Amino acid sequence: MRQLPFENENNDLVFFRAYGVIHRWTRRTFYSYVSVPRGLHGLMLVLCDHIRVEYPDDSVVLFDKGDLIYIPKGIYYSIRFL
Repeated sequence: MRQLPFENENNDLVFFRAYGVIHRWTRRTFYSYVSVPRGLHGLMLVLCDHIRVEYPDDSVVLFDKGDLIYIPKGIYYSIRFL
């Protein structure tokens, strides 16, 4: 299991409502929360072959089809669809 690094990680539980929204992204496209932090907690089920999550400190995490990703509120990142 791979997970996104948390800033200010602690042992608190996080509860939130999950809503399904389908985003139709194509290969070699991306979206970014590098200049503005993510406003809400989120879950992402990877349905494409691979995605690359990049952080402002130049660290990278790769995810594959079928991975479920928790994305915390307030994190800075960008995602590239490979």
